[in-house]
Amino acid sequence: MGSEFSAFLQTLESLQKLTIWGCDNLETIPSSDKLTSLRSLEISHCGKLTCLRDGLEASSQSCSLTRLKKLTIGPFCSELDAFPAFQAIPQLESLSIWGWDKLKSLPEQIQHLPSLRHLEIDFFYGVEAIPEWLENLASLEDLTVGYCKILMYLPSVEAMRRLTKLKEIRIRGCPLLEDRCREESDEEWPKIRHLRFITIGDKKIEN
Repeated sequence: MGSEFSAFLQTLESLQKLTIWGCDNLETIPSSDKLTSLRSLEISHCGKLTCLRDGLEASSQSCSLTRLKKLTIGPFCSELDAFPAFQAIPQLESLSIWGWDKLKSLPEQIQHLPSLRHLEIDFFYGVEAIPEWLENLASLEDLTVGYCKILMYLPSVEAMRRLTKLKEIRIRGCPLLEDRCREESDEEWPKIRHLRFITIGDKKIEN
């Protein structure tokens, strides 16, 4: 993705949705500092991407994406041991994040999204537990966890109860966690049984 495309993006000040998907040769993210109207951004399946820059990178002095509500991000270079650091976007309401084999933890920036209502976590193959800091997402209404093959643990009962707006959880393609979340299980089921809508694999439970 050359400089011509980056320059072209700078002219799209009214653009509200941008998808960058399957760009195998993309190594850096084009500048987004002019995309101040952007409400939805997807950067996915870019196999050479190793870092973020401009309005998304964690070291940015300010975020130009002041209207962004929905972000879909990852997977990136499979050789990375950690997810590229990205800036916490305070007004973000929906985040879908995709990982890969080597990752053993979730990006800690997620906990600094006070307006987040919808969170989807997929393909973090090396993650065994959803961290306690999930409780910081006070606005969270629904949580989807998918295809995390060794995931076994949700946050503690206390942490899950602090998510007072959480009404729905979906768990799919996570065999170990699904088994521990069975109604007859005393392992993870107590952490979610208070929720209004629960989907474990193909089984849907409505309380």
